[in-house]
Amino acid sequence: MTKQALAILLSIIIATYPLLAYASVASWTATKVNAVGSTTFVEAIKGNKKSIAKITPSVSAVSKFLRTLNGLSLLHSTVSTLLDGVDWVMTDGSAIKYKDSAQGFEYIFYGKSFTSAEEACNYAKSSAFLGSQSRFYSRLSNGYGSDRGKYYLAINHYNYGWSFNCVISVDYIVNKDDIIPSGYKVTYSGSKYAKGEIIEKTLPLDAVAEQAIAQAKQGNKEVQAGLEQVVREAIKAGSYNETLETNATIINDQTNTNETSQTNQNSKDETNKKAPPIDISSITNAISSLANRISSDFDRLAGKQDQIISEQQTTTRVINTQTDEILERQKKTKIAIDEMLVQGKLVNTNIDRVIDELRTNKDVTKVGLDNIHDALEKGLNGELINRKIDEAIEQAKINNQNATDAFKDAINKQLEAQARENEKVVSSVKDIESAIAELQRQQEQARAQAKADAKANTDRIVEAIEAITKEEELTKQENTEIKIDEPKIPINSVNVSFAKTCPPDTQIPFSIVGRQMNITISYANLCQLAISLSWLVKVLSTLMAAYILTGIKS
Repeated sequence: MTKQALAILLSIIIATYPLLAYASVASWTATKVNAVGSTTFVEAIKGNKKSIAKITPSVSAVSKFLRTLNGLSLLHSTVSTLLDGVDWVMTDGSAIKYKDSAQGFEYIFYGKSFTSAEEACNYAKSSAFLGSQSRFYSRLSNGYGSDRGKYYLAINHYNYGWSFNCVISVDYIVNKDDIIPSGYKVTYSGSKYAKGEIIEKTLPLDAVAEQAIAQAKQGNKEVQAGLEQVVREAIKAGSYNETLETNATIINDQTNTNETSQTNQNSKDETNKKAPPIDISSITNAISSLANRISSDFDRLAGKQDQIISEQQTTTRVINTQTDEILERQKKTKIAIDEMLVQGKLVNTNIDRVIDELRTNKDVTKVGLDNIHDALEKGLNGELINRKIDEAIEQAKINNQNATDAFKDAINKQLEAQARENEKVVSSVKDIESAIAELQRQQEQARAQAKADAKANTDRIVEAIEAITKEEELTKQENTEIKIDEPKIPINSVNVSFAKTCPPDTQIPFSIVGRQMNITISYANLCQLAISLSWLVKVLSTLMAAYILTGIKS
């Protein structure tokens, strides 16, 4: 029984020795930190361990970070967004103070009133405003290079009012010396006035921390970068050691730098060549089983990544389809407007035709008068002249009546045609209004659907990562024990030898996720212990032999 227990103990020592050899007390170091909303996904290493975890910093952790020098950037980004550029100061390290208006503020920009500086700057970059400023510049328009359509807002405090600047990216300034010459940008200033009494308010840093987390959820990139720094500092301080240890895996990246020296040493020791082999098949099988399970986990993770990518591509195709439909409706609207313009040209053509008819009738009347003039010049008698005059007058009357009738008919026809065209225009305008309303509805629906799809995809990504993390935890719980077969030890003979020599170190090759590695098993410490206890074994063996002989004699 004693030999069986000793053999089991040796097997356990051999199996666990590599883990003990690589145990490390170093701290965790974050190698990758990526914020998605207010949640950060972290990859960290410690010694030969690697861990991937999902960490959402708490309000207290963010508040603690805001009190440090590294937290000033996050504090400034959060408070500037929260207070809309109002000046503030840190009090005693636990709160900030700022001045506010009891009845809100009014933003004045070039004679117009706005409810916020952002609204004023949006007007400043519009064609309505830039068109009024184009006389100062050449081709002044909203856009230049990668800054196209952007503006930059700066707010400065003075006395009981504020001033704000809208820096607009524009094209081709004539006189760059007259304004800020960097990157074709023009600066326009406005004023901010308090509508009521100025009062001083206090905001605790814990409340600022809550706002930082909320702004990160809404997609504020500057605040998300600050939360990434919060997590890095917390990992460095050891605040998430338990979480990282739970998700940790061993990185087997050993090298065989000592293999040559060990081979030379064993070749010099002839006794080592005769050392009995050790049965390590059970250990090898356990390690291979663990490697297969790790490989399977990686395959499942890759499958889920492909599924997530496929869903994102599907969402992108849906958005593109809806965008194409909107563009098609815009094209139809433009065609309807072009038709209205063509109809307007037809109306102008009809009016020109009426004018031409009037000119023709006027010419006919002029011909009658010319005949009278010819008769006078030819010296015709009075009766003939009178008859010619009467004929000319009658012809003129007839021509005038015909011209009047033709003019009335032309006017009536034109009025009728104009009425019909007006009805068509009104109908076209109604169709355009309906098309625009439908277009706006579909745009809102597309935006809402895109937001819903993006949120659903994000939720699925988070759920997939949580599922993988849960599976890894279950896998670790199910495989914490290594099954070792009990060695078969002969009990009919005893041959104990203390030759004071150790067996050579054993190299166990195995493969994990396609990588070939070796485990080196050393017996040096065990041999030293056995040599130290050799006298005790000899004494116990002698006593046991005497006891057996005494029993046989009796």
